[in-house]
Amino acid sequence: LVFLLLPLRPIYPCRIAAVSCATTRNKSAMLLGRSLLLCALVAQAAAFLTACPRATQPRWTLAPQFSNKVERDPALPAAEFLQRVMEEADVDMDKKTATGAMQAVFRALSETLKEGKRVQIKDFGTFERKYRAARKGRNPQTGEELDIAGRYSASFSPAKKMKDALNEDESKA
Repeated sequence: LVFLLLPLRPIYPCRIAAVSCATTRNKSAMLLGRSLLLCALVAQAAAFLTACPRATQPRWTLAPQFSNKVERDPALPAAEFLQRVMEEADVDMDKKTATGAMQAVFRALSETLKEGKRVQIKDFGTFERKYRAARKGRNPQTGEELDIAGRYSASFSPAKKMKDALNEDESKA
């Protein structure tokens, strides 16, 4: 009988002694050796699993999906926002009229920004149009260099009073 060390490494490196009868010509001795090998493997695996709690965890798992997106709270739908505005203003107005008023405010804001003017609302913040210059970029799939055209985008800068109101709870903690 020849003794071999067989590696068993699901999580922690561990070696067990097992019996092998590969060099024996006697069939009954070979069968006995194989059954002893099997018993030794089962006993060692059982001892390993009871001694190592991490061994019962799955050996292979899917890699976590990484993303550069920030987890955000769900957005407040426009209908709920409008309801809050109506409650805060204590205005008795039907939903259709209130929706029309809100859309008119946003249209006027957009048109003013298109003209290149700033919209400053006291104690709230400033909306303005900013130009993003043309630049070179890369297609992430092919690596090919691309020309990204310049464009305008809307920008919002909160007023000091707004920043203070947003961070009020954190300063008390």
